[in-house]
Amino acid sequence: MVPETNVFQLTLQVAPGTADGTNLATSVSIWALQDDPNPGNSANGVVVSVSNAPVAHDVSATVGYNSTGNPITLNITGGVPDSVAVASPPAHGTAIATGMSIAYTPSAGYSGPDSFTYTATNAGGTSGPATVTITVTPQSPSVQSVNVPGPAYYGSGAILNFVVHFDADVTVTGAPELLLTIGTDSRAAVYTSGSHTADLSFSYTVQPGDADFNGITVNTLSLAGGSMTGTASGTPVDLLLRNVGPTSGVIVHTATPTVTISTTAPPIVSGPFTLTVTFSEAVTGFTVGDVSVLNTTVSNLQTADNITYTLLLSPASPQVIDISIPAGVVQNIAGTPNAASNRLSITYAVAPLVSDSAVSVPAGTTTTITPSLSGPAATAVTVASGPSHGSVTEDGLSFLYTPQAGFVGTDSFSYTASNASGTSAPATVTITVVATAPVANPVNVTVPFGSVNYPIPLNITGDPPDGVAVPAGPSHGTVSISGTSITYTPAAGYSGPDSFTYTATNTGGTSAPATVTITVGAPAAPVANDVAASVAANSADNTIALNVTGGSPDSVAVASAPAHGTASVVGASITYTPAPGYSGPDSFTYTATNAGGTSAPATVTILVSAPTIALSPGALPDATAGIAYSQAITATGGTAPYAFALSSGVLPAGLSLDASGLLSGTPAVSGSFAFEVTATDALGASGTQAYVLAVAENIEAVRQRFDALGQSFVEGRMSLLASGIEPPGLNGRTGLSGRPGTVTANASENTQALAFATSLAEISAAGGAAALLAEDRADALPFNVWIDTRLTLHARTDDVDQWGEFALAAIGADYLVNDRFLAGVALYGDWMRDVSDDSEVEGSGFLAGPYVSIGLVEGVTLDASLFYGRSWNDASATMLGMDYSGRFETDRLLFRTKLEGTWNADALTIRPNATFFLMNEEAGAYTVNSAGGGPIDVPGFEKTDYRLGLGATFEYAYVLDNGVDLTPELGISIAGGNGGDGDFFSVGYGKLTAGVVLAGDAWRLGGRVELDAGTSGERSVSARGTFGVGF
Repeated sequence: MVPETNVFQLTLQVAPGTADGTNLATSVSIWALQDDPNPGNSANGVVVSVSNAPVAHDVSATVGYNSTGNPITLNITGGVPDSVAVASPPAHGTAIATGMSIAYTPSAGYSGPDSFTYTATNAGGTSGPATVTITVTPQSPSVQSVNVPGPAYYGSGAILNFVVHFDADVTVTGAPELLLTIGTDSRAAVYTSGSHTADLSFSYTVQPGDADFNGITVNTLSLAGGSMTGTASGTPVDLLLRNVGPTSGVIVHTATPTVTISTTAPPIVSGPFTLTVTFSEAVTGFTVGDVSVLNTTVSNLQTADNITYTLLLSPASPQVIDISIPAGVVQNIAGTPNAASNRLSITYAVAPLVSDSAVSVPAGTTTTITPSLSGPAATAVTVASGPSHGSVTEDGLSFLYTPQAGFVGTDSFSYTASNASGTSAPATVTITVVATAPVANPVNVTVPFGSVNYPIPLNITGDPPDGVAVPAGPSHGTVSISGTSITYTPAAGYSGPDSFTYTATNTGGTSAPATVTITVGAPAAPVANDVAASVAANSADNTIALNVTGGSPDSVAVASAPAHGTASVVGASITYTPAPGYSGPDSFTYTATNAGGTSAPATVTILVSAPTIALSPGALPDATAGIAYSQAITATGGTAPYAFALSSGVLPAGLSLDASGLLSGTPAVSGSFAFEVTATDALGASGTQAYVLAVAENIEAVRQRFDALGQSFVEGRMSLLASGIEPPGLNGRTGLSGRPGTVTANASENTQALAFATSLAEISAAGGAAALLAEDRADALPFNVWIDTRLTLHARTDDVDQWGEFALAAIGADYLVNDRFLAGVALYGDWMRDVSDDSEVEGSGFLAGPYVSIGLVEGVTLDASLFYGRSWNDASATMLGMDYSGRFETDRLLFRTKLEGTWNADALTIRPNATFFLMNEEAGAYTVNSAGGGPIDVPGFEKTDYRLGLGATFEYAYVLDNGVDLTPELGISIAGGNGGDGDFFSVGYGKLTAGVVLAGDAWRLGGRVELDAGTSGERSVSARGTFGVGF
């Protein structure tokens, strides 16, 4: 404290971390040295404000090329700054601090990196410097100027070139375009070159139809999907066009100049004339040589505007002058050549002109013909070549023409005309000579009796006719007209006067009618001539073709009757009927009569032929083997009734022909059969018909037969497999090691079987058989390999004379894991053949898979096996006379399980069991073939056989005095199943077995009788023998 000023100095230490701007309150007690101290001066409140210094951080910024006053965003923490300052300036620009901000301006023309430092200050102090890192972007190239085509007219196909100048190199990708306006149409000049330079070239090819007479317009630069970037900077260019060159003089003109030629001269001239040539626009290069004209001088070419030209054409000789202007002889201001002009024809003539003409004149007269003249006046006409069918003479400026007498048709002559200047070319006059009407005159003619188409000589004068007609026909005959001829035929048998009228016609008209008077002569007497005829036996009213010459007869008569028939007159003909049943020669005579008399008799010789008996149908319809056939054969041509018989060949077995002609029966064979059938009528006449009968295969019967054969075969084999496949189990090991081997012989009502089985367990026990036969279970080997074979003769029908064979062989191996579990695998191979009178099926296959045997509890075992396999089977049958064969394959699956118990009571052993068997076998579709037929499809099938049964075996052991064990046994079982394809338990099965076993030290002999029966009727009795010996 300073007493003199009453000023105190107080220092406060702020705790580290106290935030900037925090208000701190404190109390300060001040005591003054006074006589009368005043406690009220002892304390005053003081408020202290504490500020932290700011913290500046590094920042970065990007600014544009040649930009100015770019604000920099600073990063300041800690205390709030009162101001900022530039600590160190940038190397390539300026940084100006104003208040709390800094603005940066790069140096003119500079791009690249730059930096400066800055600080921040408040009442708490100044921060340390922080760096601002600046990036100045490079310059983007920009267009400085655009070069355009020079002022000119540009026609179709001309190329307009443009150059765009940038202030830096540019890299181009794609196809940028320079957009133009030509007239009112938008166009685009395409980029052509210049990438990686500062000058880019564009071009546009002027197209037909483009037009702009005010100068084209350059619009904008378009990337058109491409890009343009600075080669150095990599930045997009500035597309704004600057300093574009003038285009008002760039005129686009693609129109093709047209030209028209004309003249005021008449079509025919006799001296020089003026030609006017008019172009659609001003052209250059037109000369007199550009006019296409022959034998004419072109001169005096004049024009005032290069659009309309006049020329003088001076022909050199009389002719037709063809005038035209070819294409491409001139060009317009744009350099486009002209199109071809129209064509103009002018006739230059000095001598008269003549032309062809045609006239018609009457026949037989002289006619004046006036020629066709034009051009300069003619003073004379002259015949150049005369007519072929007449004569012609000049008559002043006309001609006198006279046709030949009687000529009608076309004629012609040629002529010329002349004057003082010359003679014309020849012209032709075509003349049509028209005829006058002909004149028909009367005719008298005599016509022989009975004439046919007798020609009438007509009398026609005047011009020749084109045709004739008969206005009024004859009363006693007929006329026929052909062209200008007429023929007459009198009525049959008529003689005497007759008449008709006729006219004649040509192009000149028709004559008046004229009469033809006819006298028909009297007839001559007829002449009867001999004739011969053949008729069929038993026929009637056979018309005989008579032979009468001379005069036509009015009637005929039988002069002498036939010996073996009757001859009857019917009008002017004779019919003959032979006597019934007669065949052979016969004859009679006849005469013919008319107004001229009666002929001498003539003979009719007749041969009566035997009747022709025809059989119907001509061909038999096809038959099908095994299907009833019936076809009636009938006969005609003879006298009923008919008797039918087979005269040669053979009928298919099963068909017969009866006397009435019925071919019927059921063909038992197929093939083609040729035979002949003879039909005999009631009078003994006969006829024969050859037939070929085709008997087709009965495909459906064959298909059904083979389907039944296959299914029956598979059903039988499944049943045999059901009783033949039983791999060994744990009970098989009981005492089995003491059995050296087993040979089994079986016989039954429908089955005889021989089976052999052995295994390692059996073989290993051979030496100790006697000691092991009395034990409940042998010390079995853990590993056992066994084989099993079985041969069966079987018959599945009541006909036991037809035996089939079945063989089953197996090999397997199992392992005795412990006394309660055995597992193994087995492979079975089977072969079977079924034979009947006309069929045979033989097949072989295999089944393979695992089996197990489990001891559930003491004395109870469960055996199970599952096998999969295939079979291959050949079936053949003879049916309907043909041999058929086919092969089918099957897939099969077999499952079998048996639950068996063992109960011992002293010497009695009872083995109850329950079994379940399931087997499925599926055959695929296959084909059957024969020597004479094509393949027949047989459908596949599927069979499933399952059975569930219960049974028990009873054994009682005796020991004989000689030490041999005697064990009788009795077994019984029942089962229900589907029988292969029925419902479950639709078929019942029962079996009763009885047997005895004798066993010595190293041998075993046994026999068994089995009785089987089923509810579906199957039954069998079997005998089985077993013999074992150690080895």
